[in-house]
Amino acid sequence: MQALDCHGDWLIDYADGALPQRQVAAAEQHLSTCPACQREVAALQSSGARLDRYFAALRRTEQCSAGPRASRWTTVAQRAAAVAACLALVAMGYWLNRQARIDARPVEVVQLETTPHEAIQHVPTTTDHDDIAA
Repeated sequence: MQALDCHGDWLIDYADGALPQRQVAAAEQHLSTCPACQREVAALQSSGARLDRYFAALRRTEQCSAGPRASRWTTVAQRAAAVAACLALVAMGYWLNRQARIDARPVEVVQLETTPHEAIQHVPTTTDHDDIAA
């Protein structure tokens, strides 16, 4: 069996418990005599345990925050409401367009024909009224 060298990939596999069984005895023999590899395996195992706790907490949070799942009819009602809102917006746009066209029509100016009328007689003004100030 080949001797294991320090800082090899086998350290990660050993820390994860994924090292092939035929290499476990050689790994344990190396670890018993190499303090650097012992520290490396301890750090890897500690990091793995932290990650396991983190992802377990994350799964619990995702399950809790998801809340109850909406029923199929709730989803259908939401989609129907969205379609109705879109149709209302289209109808309002059509109506506003029609109003703009009505308001933009040119105004026809009609000129009435007048018949000649008698000349207005001029009434002379008098100055004999004392109560009217000039």
